[in-house]
Amino acid sequence: MLSNAELNEMTLEDLKILNQKVCETIKLKQQTLIHLKKDDLAVGMVVKYTGNPDNRIKSDETFTILSINQKKCKLKSNLTNILWTISMICLEEVK
Repeated sequence: MLSNAELNEMTLEDLKILNQKVCETIKLKQQTLIHLKKDDLAVGMVVKYTGNPDNRIKSDETFTILSINQKKCKLKSNLTNILWTISMICLEEVK
């Protein structure tokens, strides 16, 4: 991992190249996670949100999967009946 001092020594062009490689790597890892999650999720399953904290979603709130798309799921809150579209990688089955 690069330190702040090492990053400050890099040229702007080098930083742009590094940023591009980091973004590509993140995208590939997210796609891999989505493929793994897609196999684990099913319509009708009860899930919880595990992504970044969101003031609109309560920590104990659960959702029912209504449909599964390529990267996201359409969900219905079991608490408020509000419909949501959330990335698969932010969902975890409630056991």
